[in-house]
Amino acid sequence: LCSGGVCVLACDDVACVDCPTSTAVCEECGLSRLLEEDACVVACSPGWFADSPSTCAQCTVDRCASCPLDPACAACTFGYEGPSCLASAGTSCAVNADCASSLCSGGVCVLACDAVTCVDCPTGAAVCTTCGSNTYLIDGGCDVTCAGVADDNGGAATGRTCTACHVSCASCTGTGAGDCTDLGGGVLDCAIGFLQSGSTCEPLVDCHPSCSTCLGETANDCVTCAPNSSGGAIGGGVCVCDAGWVWDATSEACVPCDDPNCVDCSAGAATCADCASGFGIVGVACVACDAACDECTVGASATDCVNCADGYTLAGGNECVACTATGDCDDCDASDLATCTACGSGQLIQGGNCVVTCGSGWFADSLSTCAQCTVGNCASCPLDPTCAVCELGYQGLSCLGSAGTSCAVN
Repeated sequence: LCSGGVCVLACDDVACVDCPTSTAVCEECGLSRLLEEDACVVACSPGWFADSPSTCAQCTVDRCASCPLDPACAACTFGYEGPSCLASAGTSCAVNADCASSLCSGGVCVLACDAVTCVDCPTGAAVCTTCGSNTYLIDGGCDVTCAGVADDNGGAATGRTCTACHVSCASCTGTGAGDCTDLGGGVLDCAIGFLQSGSTCEPLVDCHPSCSTCLGETANDCVTCAPNSSGGAIGGGVCVCDAGWVWDATSEACVPCDDPNCVDCSAGAATCADCASGFGIVGVACVACDAACDECTVGASATDCVNCADGYTLAGGNECVACTATGDCDDCDASDLATCTACGSGQLIQGGNCVVTCGSGWFADSLSTCAQCTVGNCASCPLDPTCAVCELGYQGLSCLGSAGTSCAVN
């Protein structure tokens, strides 16, 4: 091979036609190959593009895998994204500018800090180090208010901090146990679970058993309640066992009524005073109401009803008796059991009975009742008093007799 006017050994790459400085360094390729750096290739490698019919050039954008229209990047290498191929979430980084999300936290790109107003969380998304939007940094989070010792960074919107109060203080002027806020008249703003003792707030020895948290030691000092009870108040209140539960002095807790259908056993778990709907008191126990009753109180027979089940009506005193009207009758006239006053299943009342649709000569005058057509001998009158269809043998707006139909006068 004569290369540069000197006989040399053949180029290492058989596709290379010129390697004047070294057999391993090609400067021109043949055999329809492209020159990429100092080698001949069939096609440009990832991160390179054909800048001429014979050569490959590196993509302008770093970490770009494909750039046929360089300097625009068509596809970034794995772990990078966007026009500038910046690091994706989860990819290592050194500074925020390395990341597509503009947030480098703990050496890894993250989507955003957990706190919406956090502007920097370098050790982890959940641990903010600088808050913005006039919010205060406290315990790794951002808050619009500061119950502790606030530093507004000279009035700046960013960089405000809040140092937490002593655990005994709800709000404070300093971080010590003696720095709880004076609400006036020497009354300190103690945290829940602490009670003022002189110039400090001291932990309570014990809340009353009915309280979960409290302001004092009595049953009237509950802020939140023990399980299966409700009540309490920010300023202290009484907790009462939920329906179906009763306070047991021995266990010092709310315990369930012995009868699962009892909603009031305030006299003792075994003594029921009121039952759930569908049950009545018999002695001190709850017994299912008679099928005729929807609700009963003392006793459980059909004569102990307060309200009746569908298909029955109260007929004197507390007795529920069955309606006899046809159709799906829910309730009827106590003086005439065959006259329905309320239908079920979307049925309509027609002549005291329940029907799916109004019969011939009737129309639906409401969502629940049928009325007779105003025009006599009318079979259908959906727009009563106008008759739409007359009975057979009658015709016209007034449904008069047709020829051949019997009559008494003209």
